[in-house]
Amino acid sequence: MSAHGITIVNASAGSGKTTRLTKHVADAVSPSAAHPIQLEGLFAVTYTRKAHGELTARIRRKLVEEGAFDLARELPLAYLGTVHSTCLRLLQEFALDAGLSPHVDVVAEDQGKLLRQSLDHALPPELRNRVDALAARVELHWDAKVERSDWVRPVDKIMSLARANRIPSEALPEMAARSAKGLLQLLKPVHSDADTMDRALKEEIDIALQRLGTVDDTGVTVSAVATLRDVKRRMDDHELRWSDWAKLAKLKASKASDPKLDRLREAANQYEAHPRLHEDLRELVLGIYEAAAVGLAGYQAWKARQRVVDYVDMLDRALTLLDAPRVRDELVQRLSLSVVDEFQDTSPIQLALFVEIHKLSGRSVWVGDRKQCIFEYAGADPQLMDAVAEWVARSGGSSERLEDNHRSRPELVDACSQLFSHALLRHGFCREEVVVSPKRDTSALGDLPPFGLFRLDAKNGHDAALAIANGVARLLANPNATHVIDRTTGERRPVRAGDIAVLVATNLEAESIAGALHERTIRASVARTGLLSTPEGTLADSALRWLLDSRDSLAAANLDALTGFNGQSPEVWLAGILEARDVTNSNPGPTLTLSLIHISEPTRPY
Repeated sequence: MSAHGITIVNASAGSGKTTRLTKHVADAVSPSAAHPIQLEGLFAVTYTRKAHGELTARIRRKLVEEGAFDLARELPLAYLGTVHSTCLRLLQEFALDAGLSPHVDVVAEDQGKLLRQSLDHALPPELRNRVDALAARVELHWDAKVERSDWVRPVDKIMSLARANRIPSEALPEMAARSAKGLLQLLKPVHSDADTMDRALKEEIDIALQRLGTVDDTGVTVSAVATLRDVKRRMDDHELRWSDWAKLAKLKASKASDPKLDRLREAANQYEAHPRLHEDLRELVLGIYEAAAVGLAGYQAWKARQRVVDYVDMLDRALTLLDAPRVRDELVQRLSLSVVDEFQDTSPIQLALFVEIHKLSGRSVWVGDRKQCIFEYAGADPQLMDAVAEWVARSGGSSERLEDNHRSRPELVDACSQLFSHALLRHGFCREEVVVSPKRDTSALGDLPPFGLFRLDAKNGHDAALAIANGVARLLANPNATHVIDRTTGERRPVRAGDIAVLVATNLEAESIAGALHERTIRASVARTGLLSTPEGTLADSALRWLLDSRDSLAAANLDALTGFNGQSPEVWLAGILEARDVTNSNPGPTLTLSLIHISEPTRPY
């Protein structure tokens, strides 16, 4: 395929990419353009609702400034939104072609939980027990407190990646075989006799215990003897794990006694060649992929029964929809320009969608910065933008780079350019990709220092939170000592609490620092999950919606996912819930507590 008509814009943070996109779109739809496009012919997508709102507002303001008031009012006619909302609009407009109802219901947002629930319901007991035993032997994602393996984690990841890359469940067995083969090739060549290796290890354990038992030693040797006895007991009980072999391969004694363990370490260090380890790993990989295939099939069947789609379905079905001749014929007459913001966050399935849209529109602008794809946001691949850029350059497209920084102070821009041009060199970024020129007007800055340094004398996270809160309190106690440039007026003024942001790595740190600030009468805001997005809120909202309208299939689907509703009458469903509660309350045994954990969206380095 030719990339003619595609322009890739490399735009570092603060380089004015939104301004560039706004101008490109406004120029294309402006009545004063040589060949203006219709608003219905614009396909412009971002990756977050906030970015969508900002882009929409800027385009509308630009049109108003040019006096194109009718176009500003009619902007909703354009395909302008997040990737998912735009795909959903396509599915709604061409619902019959997509085999869907014109009113497409979207399943509750916690789709990761639904995937896991589908896996839990669909897994046969034999498969579950088999993978449980294998994962325990190799201690995959082992939780020592409860002595259980969380093997569902890799299963969940395989299911998510398979869906994000349009890989059907039928293709997973072949992928499992390749994965197992690749894993075993990393180990030592398999030994021919497992029993011989077991006997050799047992003999060396006995010899080492004999030798160390005659030594009057303390400390590390005593610990080594305790380890040997513990491993010997598990070996006699046929409970030896592969971590025991690895532990013995690195076992240490005191300087005088350590040579007595040489033969033991040599025997234990052969565990990578053990036939049973090879077999356990092979069977575990195959079992994990088999569980993923079962979970995927179960999830698809559940959505089909409930007549709902999720976010991955929006992309997948929209991409399939574009293959329909009638749809293509209509869209090729309608679309004239496609624009993608934050292109570095594109996943493979999204790239396939954008390529198909370009075939219909004939002109595309994709704006991004591969340096910012460090969190693999929503399935994005840091190498994908590189491959696309090479393809565009090779196949008739064009590229440009925004080289100026309009956001930050010159001192900070120069410092970051010098620092990161060296740091990112080993990651494949040439100096020209990193270094930018500062263009911010600094006339109002005066003698304001570009940055300061808090030196924290803290032994733990709690002390660090107190120290940061104290530092912020000192800044605000003497506001005339620190000035900022007001974003609205552009004038210099004393610092206020609303000017200060504290960047943290986790939500727990944010809550700790916010608490410390509140103790000092400094109000602080922390991002919180909305009530209706919690499982309890979703359940209450769905129950009320379904009671109001029993035809509400989305509400019924949410109830089924959260409670096993399965379309019962309100009386039967509620009676079952109350009966289950009474049984739980009367049972003195252990109960499960539902934990609500808020995980923020990966933060990009702006």
